[in-house]
Amino acid sequence: MSPNTSLAVSGIKAKGGCPSTSNFVGVSYEKSRGTWKAYAQLATGKRKNIGRAPTAAEAAALRAEFIATHGVAAPSEVRSRKAATVTSGEAA
Repeated sequence: MSPNTSLAVSGIKAKGGCPSTSNFVGVSYEKSRGTWKAYAQLATGKRKNIGRAPTAAEAAALRAEFIATHGVAAPSEVRSRKAATVTSGEAA
């Protein structure tokens, strides 16, 4: 089964930012719900909420499973998709 490239996670590493309170990439605490949320930055530039779990480790496992299923896009592929989106948006 080939991975769905529209759901491939971005291979570009973010620079800077705040340190994570969960100690896991792509996992944050939702205070209002009292749960941990797993998310990923997709190759299309959109942020995908993957799911929620009672612990940070379980949310990280959800994210890891999502990446194993859908894969990671090469950084050059991510940049070319973003450039294509900007170009098509300017034409409208």
